Amino acid sequence: YRVAQVQVIFSLPSWLLEQLFTIDQQSHVPQHLAYVEWFMQFAQSPKGPHGLYKIRSSFNSKGYQDSTIVPVMAFRHSIHLYPKFGSAVLPEWTSSSVLDDTKQFYVNSFSDCCCK
Repeated sequence: YRVAQVQVIFSLPSWLLEQLFTIDQQSHVPQHLAYVEWFMQFAQSPKGPHGLYKIRSSFNSKGYQDSTIVPVMAFRHSIHLYPKFGSAVLPEWTSSSVLDDTKQFYVNSFSDCCCK
């Protein structure tokens, strides 16, 4: 598995499908797609006394966050991330911005039977 942050879910309009694909190909194009930004792959084993996996955003050689468009059907399940912070939570973090404001996260494997 690999963690991704979903930015948007969308469908291609029929007129665009007709321009991009043959009639035979159109039936194989997924109806629902998602633009996602990737996190680094999991380490071989969890780290630290808490036993949680640590992840961070994945960037390409040009410094852009790795991203792609994937079929929604490729999603396995949602996960719970804890932001990694020091002795205090930064006051500018909000529930709507913490995924963009934080560099590293812990994957909560205790709340998800698939991550154990």
